[in-house]
Amino acid sequence: MADKNRWISFTDLDTGAEAGVGIRQVEGGVGLAISHRLDGDIEAFLPPAAVEELIDALNSVRGPKSSE
Repeated sequence: MADKNRWISFTDLDTGAEAGVGIRQVEGGVGLAISHRLDGDIEAFLPPAAVEELIDALNSVRGPKSSE
C-alpha cells in the first residue's frame, strides 16, 4: 500500500502562529491531527462516514481555490 499520510503546514490566520494538519490512514478510517504552536495538539480517528461529512463540510465553507 502506498503511503497516504500527509502533513500540511500553514500560518494560523487568527494568531499568526505556526500550525499544521496531519492526515493518516488507520485501520477502519482516518487519523486527523491538528497541531498549533501556541495551543498544542489534538488527534481524532474518524470512521469513513465522518470523513465524508468532514470533506463535505470543508467544501461548503472554503473560499475560492488559489488558482481562481
